[in-house]
Amino acid sequence: MADRGLPDRLKLPVQTGVIAPSGFIRDAAQIGRFSDRLGSSGKPVFLSPELDSSWLYFSAPDTDRIQAVHSVSKKKEIRLVMAGRGGYGLSRILKDLDTGRIAASGQCWVGFSDFTFFNLLLLARENYVTFQGPMAAPDFGQSVLSSFTEKNFWSVLTKKSFSTDEIRSEHPYKPQILEGILWGGCLSILSAATGTPAMPAIQGGILFIEDTGEEPYRIERMLYQLYHAGILNRQKALIFGAFSHCAPGTGSAFPYTLDHVVTHIRNLLDIPVLTGLPFGHIPDKLTLPVGGTCSLSIRKNSFSLKVTDYNR
Repeated sequence: MADRGLPDRLKLPVQTGVIAPSGFIRDAAQIGRFSDRLGSSGKPVFLSPELDSSWLYFSAPDTDRIQAVHSVSKKKEIRLVMAGRGGYGLSRILKDLDTGRIAASGQCWVGFSDFTFFNLLLLARENYVTFQGPMAAPDFGQSVLSSFTEKNFWSVLTKKSFSTDEIRSEHPYKPQILEGILWGGCLSILSAATGTPAMPAIQGGILFIEDTGEEPYRIERMLYQLYHAGILNRQKALIFGAFSHCAPGTGSAFPYTLDHVVTHIRNLLDIPVLTGLPFGHIPDKLTLPVGGTCSLSIRKNSFSLKVTDYNR
């Protein structure tokens, strides 16, 4: 990997750019609320043109979405770039993204869900730190914005380091401190990226995962994809975030739950497997630097994270 590429630490107020590199915006009112919230705080907003359009399953044709990413990366006045929403679409444009230009911008890029592809690609190609965190429409555009999400978001992006509160997690592991690169995101995207140039080669990392709308047996199957590819055993710890709407289906032959999955993966791996990270397709979510240096403190039935070296 190349030397670590770090975005600039935000100094408020900051101009924010919003792009839609995947699906189209389903509720324009959410983008309006996002703009009003940031604008009323003295934070000007640039809305990329594809936020107002739709094409097939996407916000715009592939070439337009590529151009949108490159265009915002060239705007020096924009220091923060947020995904409008997730969905599907980034895998279609990954090979054509100029990651060198994006990393040279020094901008903070934030999103989750399908945006996980972007996070992984920048880390794999440029060793550039981006962020898994809230998006413009589904998070900042809600009628009621989570104070937890908002406070953590600005705190992480404007500081040089941050620590989480103690996170409750029943587990069988002895107290210990593990250090490594923090990385991860949506499990279905991690699984899809396996074996492609978008998957970073992280050794001794702290891997976090989350997902939504997947039955537990499919979650286990995706974890086995990472296991058989040798990725899981190269990490120092695996942390489950929120797996929302991931209950067994009514037609399931057996009510195989996420608890079954966690128990099995703990027996499979020789590393701590923790649960309860407040991150995922949920209102209250952390902002997590993908590529930051992480110190994971495991205590009896709890853990916490301290993350450094993710900006300059």
